[in-house]
Amino acid sequence: MVMMEWKWLWFIRMAVMLLVLEVCRWCTIDACLEHERIALLHLKPFFNCGNPLKSWVDLKGSDCCKWERVKCNTTTRRELKSLYLSGNAIGGNLENEGFGKLSSTSSNLEILDLSENYLNDSILLSLSELSSLLYLDLSYNQFEGSSHQRGFQLLSRLNNLETLDLSWNSLKNSILFHMRNLSSLKTLRLSGNQLKGRLELDLSFNLFRNNTISFLGRLSSLKSLTLSGNHLQGSLDIKDGDRKLELTHLEELNLDGNQFNTSVFASLNKLSNLKSLGITYNELKGSIDMKDLEALINLRELDMRYNELKDLVIHQELNVSSNVEEIYLDRSNLSNNILQSIGVFASLKTLSLDSCGLIGLLPNQGWCDLRNLEVLDVSDNALEGMLPPCFSNLTSLHELDILGNHFQIPLSFAPFANLSNLKALSIDENNMFQLEAISLSKCITSQQPSLKLPTFLYYQYDLRYVDLSQNNVSGTFPTWLLENNTKLGALILKGNSFTGPLSLPSAPNSNVSLIDISQNKLQGQVPSNICSTFPYLRLLFLSKNAFEGNIPLCLSGMKDLSFLDLSNNQLYGKVPKELITKGSLTILRLSNNNLSGNVVPVILNANGVQNLYLDGNNFSGEMINVDVSTFKFPNSLSEIDLSNNKLHGKLPRWIGNASFLEGLALSNNGFEGSIPMEFCNINRLDFLDLSQNNLSGSIPSCFNPPYIEHVHLHGNRLISPLSLAFYNSSSLVTLDLSGNNLTGSIPKWINTLSSLSALLLKDNHFQGKVPVQLCKLHSLSIIDLSQNMFSGPIPSCLGNLSLPMQMKKTLEIVFYGPPIEEDESTRIPIELAMGYYYPGSYLEEVIEFTTKSGFYPYKGSILSYMTGIDLSCNNLTSHIPPELGNLSEIHSLNLSYNKLTRVIRSSFSKLQYIESLDLSYNNLSGEIRNQLVELNYLEVFSVAYNNFLKLPSFLYYQYDLRYVDLSQNNFSDTFPTWLLENNTKLGVLILRGNSFTGPLSLPSAPNSNVSLIDISQNKLQDQIPTNICSTFPHLRWLFLSKNAFEGNIPLCLSGMKDLSILDLSNNQLYGKVTKELITKGSLTILRLSNNNLNGNVVPMILNANGVQNLYLDGNNFSGEITNVDVSTFEFPNSLGEIDLSNNKLHGKLPRWIGNVSFFERLALSNNGFEGSIPLEFCKLNRLEFFDLSQNNLSGSIPSCFNPPNIEHVHLHRNRLRGPLSLAFYNSSSLVTLDLRGNNLIGSIPKWIDTLSSLSVLLLKDNHFRGKVPVQLCKLHSLSIIDLSQNMFSGPIPSCLGNLSLPMKTKKILEIRFYLPYIEADESTSIALRKMEMDSYYPESYLEEVIEFTTKSGFYSYKGDILSYMTGIDLSCNNLTGHIPPELGNLSEIHSLNLSHNKLTRVIPSSFSKLQHIESLDLSYNYLSGEIPNQLVELNSLEVFSVAYNNLSGSIPEPKAQFGTFIENSYKGNPFLCGAILHKSCSKTDSPSTVSTVLEDKGEDGLIDTYDFCVSFLVSYIVVLLTIFVVLYINPYWRRAWFSLVGKYITTCHYSHVGNFLTYHIFKQCV
Repeated sequence: MVMMEWKWLWFIRMAVMLLVLEVCRWCTIDACLEHERIALLHLKPFFNCGNPLKSWVDLKGSDCCKWERVKCNTTTRRELKSLYLSGNAIGGNLENEGFGKLSSTSSNLEILDLSENYLNDSILLSLSELSSLLYLDLSYNQFEGSSHQRGFQLLSRLNNLETLDLSWNSLKNSILFHMRNLSSLKTLRLSGNQLKGRLELDLSFNLFRNNTISFLGRLSSLKSLTLSGNHLQGSLDIKDGDRKLELTHLEELNLDGNQFNTSVFASLNKLSNLKSLGITYNELKGSIDMKDLEALINLRELDMRYNELKDLVIHQELNVSSNVEEIYLDRSNLSNNILQSIGVFASLKTLSLDSCGLIGLLPNQGWCDLRNLEVLDVSDNALEGMLPPCFSNLTSLHELDILGNHFQIPLSFAPFANLSNLKALSIDENNMFQLEAISLSKCITSQQPSLKLPTFLYYQYDLRYVDLSQNNVSGTFPTWLLENNTKLGALILKGNSFTGPLSLPSAPNSNVSLIDISQNKLQGQVPSNICSTFPYLRLLFLSKNAFEGNIPLCLSGMKDLSFLDLSNNQLYGKVPKELITKGSLTILRLSNNNLSGNVVPVILNANGVQNLYLDGNNFSGEMINVDVSTFKFPNSLSEIDLSNNKLHGKLPRWIGNASFLEGLALSNNGFEGSIPMEFCNINRLDFLDLSQNNLSGSIPSCFNPPYIEHVHLHGNRLISPLSLAFYNSSSLVTLDLSGNNLTGSIPKWINTLSSLSALLLKDNHFQGKVPVQLCKLHSLSIIDLSQNMFSGPIPSCLGNLSLPMQMKKTLEIVFYGPPIEEDESTRIPIELAMGYYYPGSYLEEVIEFTTKSGFYPYKGSILSYMTGIDLSCNNLTSHIPPELGNLSEIHSLNLSYNKLTRVIRSSFSKLQYIESLDLSYNNLSGEIRNQLVELNYLEVFSVAYNNFLKLPSFLYYQYDLRYVDLSQNNFSDTFPTWLLENNTKLGVLILRGNSFTGPLSLPSAPNSNVSLIDISQNKLQDQIPTNICSTFPHLRWLFLSKNAFEGNIPLCLSGMKDLSILDLSNNQLYGKVTKELITKGSLTILRLSNNNLNGNVVPMILNANGVQNLYLDGNNFSGEITNVDVSTFEFPNSLGEIDLSNNKLHGKLPRWIGNVSFFERLALSNNGFEGSIPLEFCKLNRLEFFDLSQNNLSGSIPSCFNPPNIEHVHLHRNRLRGPLSLAFYNSSSLVTLDLRGNNLIGSIPKWIDTLSSLSVLLLKDNHFRGKVPVQLCKLHSLSIIDLSQNMFSGPIPSCLGNLSLPMKTKKILEIRFYLPYIEADESTSIALRKMEMDSYYPESYLEEVIEFTTKSGFYSYKGDILSYMTGIDLSCNNLTGHIPPELGNLSEIHSLNLSHNKLTRVIPSSFSKLQHIESLDLSYNYLSGEIPNQLVELNSLEVFSVAYNNLSGSIPEPKAQFGTFIENSYKGNPFLCGAILHKSCSKTDSPSTVSTVLEDKGEDGLIDTYDFCVSFLVSYIVVLLTIFVVLYINPYWRRAWFSLVGKYITTCHYSHVGNFLTYHIFKQCV
């Protein structure tokens, strides 16, 4: 009974809980109230617009809060809050039940907009019930207020109404009385009605008298009143009988467009809080005494435009003047007196006097005192003369408009000197002035990225100096500027966008001395008349355009030309000799063109030239040696730049004898050989750049110029230690020796380089410890010792370096200014003419340094600020010294790719300016200290490939990260969404190879900076978030592979225009691949491998426009790949790689694939394809990788199949037959040929030696026969040979021992890598162009896999392991003869299998030289003799088998590797003995003795073969005769015998047939 009661109680409790849950569920429904939804639907029939509200649908469950023009309470999300129904052509009448229903149900409606409809007075009855209204807009309707005054009377019930707009109706004065009770009203708009008469407000009897409007007095809260566009006139009086009332809260009063006169101002004095008064377009005439407005002490804006004012009487003691900020008097008829008296308004910011009839000169007082003035408009007057000097007092001026006057702008624009805030200047129509000099350089802004040429320049005829540079002005070259101004001396138009040819005036101009039109887009040839047009030209700059053709020969005749810059164009041909010899050039810059020829005559004839820049051209050939002693070398030449050309040969020794050279740049050519000793004689040299050549040998120890500052020798093949080169070079600032083959340690005298600031030794073979002498170089700011072999700990004294900012890191450059002759009549200020400086040298110091996960060239001022230490890619050990935390000025620290251990030091929190910290690829562990929160400038952080367990907590406080790599640690927990939320500038996030779990949760706010996300190899689950596209709209790389994502591929991914790489492989995605993902996006690599996707694969391939690599392998795609007529179908020619392997495709191979000639890699393995390989496949001329393995293909391999670039062919495990014939003939690029598991016959063709690159030859499990061809011995790249399970016979070619079996990286499929980057950011100038090794991603995911039998097992080799694998497998054939001792020369072999043959004689003792062998199988042969004891020297041997031979004697000593082998290695050899075999070797008649004797006699057996054969033959004859006699005598036994023989014959027959078929199908080797 008690149990029953408990059951009932439990039942009741559950019922109550379910009821409560249901009520709670109902209460939390996120939808509008049902009765409000029904009320809104009652309104819809009254909408008469052509496009009704489509979202307003009468469906249960439809949320009206989500309907258009409807807003609900933001807290509850249910109650109707705002309703916007303007412009719906709603017609109102008294019976409008729609609004009646709304009024009775919507008790919380606060905003109602019914403007621009056809409503009339009848609607007001319904609206009066909406007591919660705060805002009501009834403007632009048809209200009159005459037929239904009761409606307006009821409207006064809206006690909470704050804003009422009745503008642009037909309301008259009488109706407004009913609004008197709207006590909460703050804004009232009555514009555009029919209000008339005087605005006299008498509230004593609340009665209408004459044309009065008496309703405003009770609106005590009113702040804004708009009465514009009516017919009001007279004054404004507000009174209650004899007592005047004040609208004390009124702040804005708009009386525009009425009929008021000046008398209205006196009646406004009581509006003490008025801030804005608008009274434009009225009947104000004559003068206005500002004393009438004296009581308006809060007035800020006064707008009296478009009246007939003549004067504004302003008194010095005016109270109102202190606060007024804006005055508008446009279109009046004022005198200049206004400008003298306006200065009283000290707070004035805007003064507009457009078209006010001002004439004459501007006064020099009054208006100039407006120091807060920001906008001044005096346009369209008749002002003239110059701007007075006091104009410079207007330092706050932003905009100035003086259009339509007759000003004469002074020559130097002196009045504008102090106007640093001026942003807009309008002066175009002031064309009466004549300038002599104008400089408007760099006037563009981000808001205005380009300018137009000022039109007033068209009317200038006396200009001497014009600088309009860096303004992005477009159009054709302004020839008229030169034609109009014949006295022009300098024209600077640099940095614009002028296009077209350079058209010059026809008449010469002898005054022009400088022309700079560089950095434009001018085209065509340099005009040949440029010399005659400007005969006295001294400086000519035409660089960075698109000029082409030859250098004009006439330039060589210009006697005054000293500086010629034609660089960065498309000029071609040779440099005229006369240009060097006849002219007066001091600086000649022809860099970065297409000039060619021999450069030596140009140099040797450069008399007078100081700086010669010929870099970036096509000069070629050798720089032949010249005997300087017999040739007068141009001693003026101090700087030569021949870098980036095609020069080759050895460095000319005569350059070393030019001791006056100061700068020499020969980088990026093809120079070879050693650096000549003569270079030690260049005593004045301060800059030397021989980088990126093929120089070899050592650096001359005598090379130690006393003034040398910058040395660049990187990217050569220099060898040996540093010895004494640069010893005691105290002036040396930059030493760049990176990318060579230098060895040894850093010399201890390195501390003598006291000025050294940048030390770059990257990518050499330096070793030893990092020297502590570096710590004594107090000028060091950049150290790069990466990619060497340094070992030991990091010196703790490096923490004592101050890493100072060094201006000397940049090459010191002298500047000079262009001279202009001074003109007596104008005396142009020489400071203006020299304000545009030009460098005296164009050699530039560039230092390449890895930081922020990118490889950057630093130069200029940025280089001077750069500080960093890079010790990555060495063998440094021990912990990170805590003293490195003292490097407070460092910007970049890279300790990656070492063997550092322990924890990250908390002292790193003192690296206050660090931007990039890379500690990846070490053995760091523990917890990353929280003190690192103080790294406020950190942008790049990488601890990838370490042993950290917990996410760094300091990352929670980072907000400026751009690049984060935490991959391949042991981080767990959920996905760190906060990392993206906090760092809105994050561009790269790499978290692969961790253990993050749960769903992928993304930030709610979008992040447009993210370009790469890699969270592959984690344990994330559920579906891929559909908001991933909106959250990362500019994503370029997305890697989600090797997780547990499921569901469909998000459709939104197809709309991501920047997405280039998408990897969703190795998940649990299902469904079909949407066509849009392929067709609409910008994907280049799509990887969907190893999911559960299905459908038809053909449409995906045929629509893959833009896709380069498509991976659909390991899915459930099925069906036939139907044929397509490629001649009638535009196939996506971008597609170069397809992988459809491991699917369920079947049918014949489609012929159209063979016609798509641009395929490079094709994988269709492990499907159900059948039939023959189409002949069309012979047309795949670009094919490199071809895999049709594990199908049911039959027929022969087409003999025409011989793609010129083929490298890897996999056709194993099919049913191909026939001989090889000419397939693959002369395929010199073929690396892998895998034909295993087919039915191929014949012999290996003799032309096999034409496959010169062949590294892997796999012919296992076929029917090849004949001898192993000796031609294989000519394939010097062979490293893996598998000829097992065939029918080869004859001896093993001894020449196989000559194979070197090299390690071949080409065995693995060559894969290029692409690298992600981050777009440049203005604030940090990050441009991650090149990622570190840990962040590379392959361009191809096809992988070369080789299956090979070794170590008694069948293994798959791929990747780096494959490149190291070497082996020969000749097992399961019919090979005879002895084992060639030459095979012992295969010192690099890892596996040798000769088992299951008929090999005889002894095991060669030369096998002891197989130093790297790991597996040696000689079992199942007829080998005899002893096992050579020398084999114990094979220390790498793991598997050894000589089972089932005729070996004898003692087995090798059980030491080293032979101590690991068990009895199975020797079984089947009855005459072997040893402890492992449990057989003692101590007997005197040991088989070993017999074996030795027989071996000496040349015998192969252990017994007398002759005696055995005779005795066996006699016995056989006796038995046979006995049986014959018995059967002849006894007929019963005779019948039984023949019956038994017949049964056995039948059984043997079928057994033989079965075994034969089994052999040919499975070919198992017994």
